Amino acid sequence: MLRLIRKIGTQQLSESNSRTFWLFTISEFVLVILGILIALQIDNWNQNRQEKKQETVLLNELLLNLESDLKDVESNTNSLSTALNSSRIILAHFEENLPYHDSLEYHFGQIYRGTIFNRNLSAYESLKSIGIGLIRNNHLRQQITYLYSVKYDYLLKLEEAHHNMVRELLYPIIAKELNTTGIFQKAIPLNPSEIGDNNVFKESIKRNNDFLNLQISQYQQVNTLIIELINSIETELGLE
Repeated sequence: MLRLIRKIGTQQLSESNSRTFWLFTISEFVLVILGILIALQIDNWNQNRQEKKQETVLLNELLLNLESDLKDVESNTNSLSTALNSSRIILAHFEENLPYHDSLEYHFGQIYRGTIFNRNLSAYESLKSIGIGLIRNNHLRQQITYLYSVKYDYLLKLEEAHHNMVRELLYPIIAKELNTTGIFQKAIPLNPSEIGDNNVFKESIKRNNDFLNLQISQYQQVNTLIIELINSIETELGLE
């Protein structure tokens, strides 16, 4: 009987030790998992903080670039508008068969104005190298991509097409009709009394005006998009 009691006691003790072992093992496993999860959470938090800091730096740099671009866009729009206005004055003078007047010399010197869009891409290039996904605001990311990769590129291609037209079509005709004293300075007709009858000259000016109108329209669109993007970035940075 005593032997049976001892045997039962030994079994109970063994079962108790086994339960204790498994409870300890499970607890230790849970603690390890919790430690890993906490470490991952801390690592993610640090990474998110670094990315947020990097995003803030790039957005601030982008603001400076956009403000510079906006000034260039406004300047180029004014330059193209000056050329278009001069062209319209000259054509109106021709169409009304008005006698030649030396006030036209200023306008003759403006009609072949062109522009070069000096955009600042430093921040955008940095953003592309890191990954555009760094910008977490979806709408802001779309605004940036559309302005830089669509509208800027189209504006540059349009400028190149205008430069080619001026170089290959307009300027050779102007050179036969006008004595130019310098870029954007007065230009004096070689035959003032006959220039208004030169249909080739008038048609080349009209063709140039088509380019000028299109460029001005695109510059105005880009102007609006830049201002909208500046406002969005300032809102994202809490600067408003």
